Amino acid sequence: MKKTTLLFTLLGLTLITSCSTDEINSSTNEKQSQKSEKCGFANTITPTTKISITDISRGFYETIEIQGNQIMKNSSGIVPPSNYTIAYSNFSFLNYEFSSLNLSQIPTYPAPSKDHLFDGAQIETLEIIHNGSYYSSQSYDRGNPPVEIKDFVNFIKSL
Repeated sequence: MKKTTLLFTLLGLTLITSCSTDEINSSTNEKQSQKSEKCGFANTITPTTKISITDISRGFYETIEIQGNQIMKNSSGIVPPSNYTIAYSNFSFLNYEFSSLNLSQIPTYPAPSKDHLFDGAQIETLEIIHNGSYYSSQSYDRGNPPVEIKDFVNFIKSL
């Protein structure tokens, strides 16, 4: 598992750092946007992008929230919430995974299993606020997200 994460991290770094743009007399955001488009990234995480994964069941909740390169984890109040900055290599790969998402399709992806409907598994959802738009997945069993968002969700949970 760790070898796979390392491999994907290196791949993400290579893809992100290998793309270049022409010098443009414009703002940093426009340069980043043009670089992302040139590299084939449809979406990039901005400082205002908010990503949340929430797990809920009776008597338990866990949230992971990412805004920009900051992450906050909170779990049922059992342990104090943790806040930290995501390492550059992990953030680069997270951005790579984010760029592969079709945000407008996230609400349509079906859950591969339905155990959460009868209390057989915790309910998990992915929510994203990006460029002023809100995207939320259908609820799915914890640890079994729709295949289209599985790599993205699993990487976030590994941070």
